[in-house]
Amino acid sequence: MKAARLAWQELQRFRGPRLQWVPAALVLLPVVAAAMCWTSLSNPQGRFSHVPAAIVNLDKATTSAAGGTGTTAIQAGQRLAEDLTLQHSFAWRELNATQALQQLKAGRIYFALVIPADFSSAIAHNVQRKDGPAASLILQLDDANGYLIGTAASAEAGNLKEHVTTLVLDYMAQQTTDVWKDVRASLDKVLDTDMTRPAAQDQTAPTTGSQTDQLATSLGQASTAMSQINDTIQAAKNNSGTMASQLNNAAASAQSAQDSAGSNNPALVQQSTNQANTAVRLAQDSVTGLDGQLQSAASTTKALLEQISTDAKNTEKFSKETKDLRQQLQQIARSIPPSPADDTSNASRQIVTVQQRNLHPSTTLGRGLAPLFLTLTSALTCLVALSILRPFNNRALASTINAFTVARAGWLPLAVVTALVTCGLLVCALALMKIGVVYAWAALAVCLLISACFAAIGHLLKVSFGILGEGLLLLLLALQFGAAGGLYPVETTNALFTNTHPYLPMTYAVEALRVAVCGGQAIHLWHAVSILAGTTVGCLLLSGLVLSRRRQWTAERLASSSRERYG
Repeated sequence: MKAARLAWQELQRFRGPRLQWVPAALVLLPVVAAAMCWTSLSNPQGRFSHVPAAIVNLDKATTSAAGGTGTTAIQAGQRLAEDLTLQHSFAWRELNATQALQQLKAGRIYFALVIPADFSSAIAHNVQRKDGPAASLILQLDDANGYLIGTAASAEAGNLKEHVTTLVLDYMAQQTTDVWKDVRASLDKVLDTDMTRPAAQDQTAPTTGSQTDQLATSLGQASTAMSQINDTIQAAKNNSGTMASQLNNAAASAQSAQDSAGSNNPALVQQSTNQANTAVRLAQDSVTGLDGQLQSAASTTKALLEQISTDAKNTEKFSKETKDLRQQLQQIARSIPPSPADDTSNASRQIVTVQQRNLHPSTTLGRGLAPLFLTLTSALTCLVALSILRPFNNRALASTINAFTVARAGWLPLAVVTALVTCGLLVCALALMKIGVVYAWAALAVCLLISACFAAIGHLLKVSFGILGEGLLLLLLALQFGAAGGLYPVETTNALFTNTHPYLPMTYAVEALRVAVCGGQAIHLWHAVSILAGTTVGCLLLSGLVLSRRRQWTAERLASSSRERYG
């Protein structure tokens, strides 16, 4: 009971218009701050569809020989762009090369996919199974806009390869279907010929009637076989859609396995790996099945035509019509392309390659996240120092010294401690971690400015709200952690962080350090530096105004000060 009374007496210190909220703030502010940080990182991968990215389609459409006189139009670049836009993996927008490069440097997009001019031509070579270069795609990145989003864009390369593989298989099925249409039309025309009439007036061979009947029988069998072959072709074409779905499942399972690898749950890792292997095996089986169906259709058609051609050859000396028929059948047979399984080199051929070009590469995770961690170190150091250092000297405040001078005197120790810690961390990173800062002196100067800025903000809050100011600084730090875009783009967070992003100093601290560490546009550095410097000066002026008002002592403020000092 005595301990409880002493504890209650301790709480009695927090009486007055402002101090009465301190106990509640000690509980609520850390919870709210942690919840804000948690919310900002709850599901960034699930909101990549809000991240702006560009498609630069330089591709020129081409055609692929479908056999005989037929051709298949190939617009692979346009189809790839449409498929990506409809998939909504990112907020794709179509730009020309100049616009994409300008917006990438300005940070209005996070990466650009460039489809070269010869993309359709390379796809056509794969469709025809000819030797030639693989189709290529280019991913333009810039780590000056963020490191982790560049990593996510690199992971998109696997998805792009699956899209292109699906395109090639779809074009192959379409080409085979187009060929079959021509073959069937030609055969229908031949079957319309009346082959049951007697042959030409040549009675030297006694077997004329039987050979003609045999040819007529073969042509009749062709009529039935054509429907079966057509069904096989259509099934092969439909399987390309099923295979595409299985490829997407394989990609999702592989990504799940990769995400699970970072956890400490071996069972989850094994389960995700097994799912990925199963999905990949199903996709491979579908590709094999598609090739088999196409081979079966081509082989059956050729065998049928060879049989009819042989029968026609046996009767050609008896009829000019059968001679013409044989020539037509041989022309049709030559129009059929080789089956997929006959091309043994295709199994090892690479269909597409994805090249990555980074304007300002971070190369390592430590270097990529250095801007955020240096900024967080500065803010946390300021928060800790505020709980130890006094924001102003009471004797100086009671004297005739200018209030702005008193404010600067209280801010300076806080700024020096924060700067020593932040700059010390930068020096350790340079010496021990070898993060390879592009502009080391600029990074050091930016760290000094960031320390001065956060010290000025913390000083203003402590001068204005006393002990509650420390809690407000913690809350502001949590808000800035989610809204600064130091880990993932701010587009992956909710409306609270997106709307406050342009108005928080940590946003510009991270931006300035990214340019200093990784390189980038100098105008971004100067823009961020000007805002940080302006914020520092503004907070110091406001602190001076608050201290000027505190010189007007009232009975209520004297009583509150006594309770805070003596309990």
